[in-house]
Amino acid sequence: MQAKHKISKIVVALDGSDHAAKALDFAIDLAEQYDAKLTTVSVISDQPISEEERHLAEVEYHTDVIEKLNADALLDVRGDPRAIAGMLAQQYGDAARIIRRGVFQNFLDKANTKIKSRGITNFETVIAEGDPAKVILETAKDIKADLIMLGSRGLSNLGGLLMGSVSHKVLQMAKCSCITVK
Repeated sequence: MQAKHKISKIVVALDGSDHAAKALDFAIDLAEQYDAKLTTVSVISDQPISEEERHLAEVEYHTDVIEKLNADALLDVRGDPRAIAGMLAQQYGDAARIIRRGVFQNFLDKANTKIKSRGITNFETVIAEGDPAKVILETAKDIKADLIMLGSRGLSNLGGLLMGSVSHKVLQMAKCSCITVK
């Protein structure tokens, strides 16, 4: 039986959550079945670090954070407390980006390995900064995706429940079909 709908381009959003991992597995299955191009998207948010991300940083990425932050510069600053406060604020912002980039790079590397192991060669990886729903939707629009796949619940904090989840926003605003995976 031939499929009624042709799927040639699939976007799958990855954030390191279990639901996103299941969405990736499903997307790989569909990419194999339809010989579709697979685009993985991970978005580095500018929101405060969630408890889950903090835990990942403590357990898996603490060395990366320490190596990339310039703690010696803070110790060398003498005098003006405003300069120290400014450096601390900058270091905190840098730490959030470094933690997120390390977390995302780690699971994107694992995702790429999994994709390649299944024999899929027509894929690309997108890492961007900003609002996750907006970036996912823009990526899907830019590549003219036929399908967006994402986990029903990600690594967001409780604020996501109050403001509307990424998956809910994507489902409401997407111009193509969407599948959320639990």
